[in-house]
Amino acid sequence: MSVGGIHFNKVQKEKNLIYSHLKTPYIDIQRCKLDSTIVKLIPKTVAEQHKLIAIDKMDNILTVGLTNLEDITILSSLETELNCIIIPYLISLKGWETVFFTAYL
Repeated sequence: MSVGGIHFNKVQKEKNLIYSHLKTPYIDIQRCKLDSTIVKLIPKTVAEQHKLIAIDKMDNILTVGLTNLEDITILSSLETELNCIIIPYLISLKGWETVFFTAYL
C-alpha cells in the first residue's frame, strides 16, 4: 500500500524501529488512578494539543503518558518548564480520550 508516495510497510517498519529503540513501555491509562493535582501540572491546552497526560510524580520525576511517540520533542519543553525529569509511557488514543476530560475537571 502506498500513501503519499511512501510505502506503508516502510513507514510502519520505521515506527516499530523507533519504538523499540526508545524502549518506551506501554501503560493502560484507563487502569491508572490519576491525581488531578498531578494531571494539572501540564496545562490542559498543551495536553490536548499533544494528546498526553501526567500520570504520576515523585520528587522531580514526572511520569507522562503519550499517544504519539513521534511527538517526543514536547517532553524536553515540559522538562524545562516544569523543572523535572520526564519518564514517558506510551498510551492509546482511545484511553487518552476516555480519561482526558474527566481528569481536567
